[in-house]
Amino acid sequence: MNILVTGVGSTLGYGILQCVRKASSESKVFGTDYLDSAIGLYEVEQGYILPDILKDKDLETKWLLAVIKLVTMQNIEFLFVGLDFEVPVFAKYKKDIEDISNCKIIVSSSEVVEICNDKWLTYLFLSKKGFLVPRSCLPEDVPMFLNSVRFPWIIKPRVGSTSNGLFRVTNQVELEYALLSCDDAIIQEEVGIMNDEFTCGVVSVGSKIISSIALRRTLKNGNTQMATYEKDDELDNYIRNVALELGSFGPINIQLRLTEEGPKIFEINPRFSGTTSIRAEFGLNEVKILLNYLDGQDDNPSAVINEGVVIRYPSEKFVSLTNYATAKRL
Repeated sequence: MNILVTGVGSTLGYGILQCVRKASSESKVFGTDYLDSAIGLYEVEQGYILPDILKDKDLETKWLLAVIKLVTMQNIEFLFVGLDFEVPVFAKYKKDIEDISNCKIIVSSSEVVEICNDKWLTYLFLSKKGFLVPRSCLPEDVPMFLNSVRFPWIIKPRVGSTSNGLFRVTNQVELEYALLSCDDAIIQEEVGIMNDEFTCGVVSVGSKIISSIALRRTLKNGNTQMATYEKDDELDNYIRNVALELGSFGPINIQLRLTEEGPKIFEINPRFSGTTSIRAEFGLNEVKILLNYLDGQDDNPSAVINEGVVIRYPSEKFVSLTNYATAKRL
C-alpha cells in the first residue's frame, strides 16, 4: 500500500504520519510540506515540497498539477490531508484527482467542508438540526445581542484554527477592541467551564460510523496538552449523530463543552484532529481503522479504548547535513 500524508511538519500532519506508521509497517509512506524544516520529510520514503498556495493563491493550478504528478508517479492509494488550509483545496479537486489516478482522497465534500470551516455556518447548521450550540451573532447584531446575552463572550474569526485571533471579552471596552482586531468575526456566549471542554473525533464512510471518541482536554497555547478518556455512551452517541446529520466522509473533529443543558458544540473541523496521535495512545488508531475499512480488510472495525490520561510533550530529531533539504520540489 502506498500512502501520502501532506503537511508532515504540522502537529496534525505529523500525528497522522505517526498513526500511518503504526497502522502498517509494510506500507510505503510519502510526505509533502512547504518547508525543508518539516520534520516528517525525514521520516518517509521520499519527501516533496509543494508550490506554496498559502503564500500565493495564484499557484493553485501549479499545486494541483504537482499533486497529480506525485500521486500518479508513486501510485498513491490513499492521501491524508495534514494542513487546515489544504482541506478545502483537496475537497475542491477530490474528484479530479481521483478520476485520473488510483488515489482515494480522505476528505469530505466541498459542501461539508464549507459548513465546518465557517463557524457561523456551523452554528446555523447545528441550530437547524436541533443540536445545542452557544448563542451566537455577527458583528452587525451585537446591539441586540447585548440586550439578551451576558458577558463573557468569545469573539473569533469565522474561519480559523486553534486560538488564533480569539478574544474573551467581559465588558464593552474589551468588546470594542476585539471587534476592531478580529476580521470577519463571530460572537458567541461563553458556555460551560474549561474543565468540561472536549475534543471529539468521528470517522465515517457513507452512513456507517466506524469509530468515535470524546476526550476531555487541557489546553496550552490553543492546543491540547493533556487528554483524559472515560467511557461515556451518551456523549458518544451524540457526536455520532452529528456526523450522520452532517454527511461527512472520513474524519471530523467536534469541539464542545458540557453544560447543565447538555453538550454545546462551538466548532467542527472537517479533518483529523491534532489529537489523532493522542487517540492512538488510548488504543484508537483512527487512521488504521479507516485504512483497513477502505481496503476491505475489516467490515466491522472496532477497538478497545483504554480509560486514562495522555500527556503531550515536545521531542527533538537530529538530521544530518547530508540529509537535510533533500525533499524534491514539485
